[in-house]
Amino acid sequence: MMAVFYLYAWFFTNLLVFYTYGGAMPFMYALGVIFFGLSYLVWKFLSICFYRKTYGFDDEIPLYSVKLMKYALFCHLAMIIFMYTDKRVLTPPDYDVEIHYRPQTETAGEFFSSRFSTPAYVLILLYAVCLCIGYCIYRCIVMPIVWWYQAE
Repeated sequence: MMAVFYLYAWFFTNLLVFYTYGGAMPFMYALGVIFFGLSYLVWKFLSICFYRKTYGFDDEIPLYSVKLMKYALFCHLAMIIFMYTDKRVLTPPDYDVEIHYRPQTETAGEFFSSRFSTPAYVLILLYAVCLCIGYCIYRCIVMPIVWWYQAE
């Protein structure tokens, strides 16, 4: 017997790792495609050649995974924003040693104002905020209207 719910957890975890680090290292997306393609072929081979049956699997697991994926993508989008806007990784030319290392007593407002001080970093933040607002509008306004029209 093959426990498919373990595979879902494994693939879900790997997908979120690829999403987290793919923003800063785009080659991770290629590695993800290779990983998922090979995993699909291997598990298809194992299930066909050894006549294995699955248990603990119904339509509830994939639907629940898709619901969780939406929220996980927002968290990973925030992680990618902080990767792109870290000035200590991609140091601008006007940074010196005193600016490079942030003081320990820095407040949250000072931290965010220094992190998003260049127009490129503000654009990244605005893109992410617009993406989140667009999804909220879609989910809270557009989808209820569509469901209402389909119910009639």
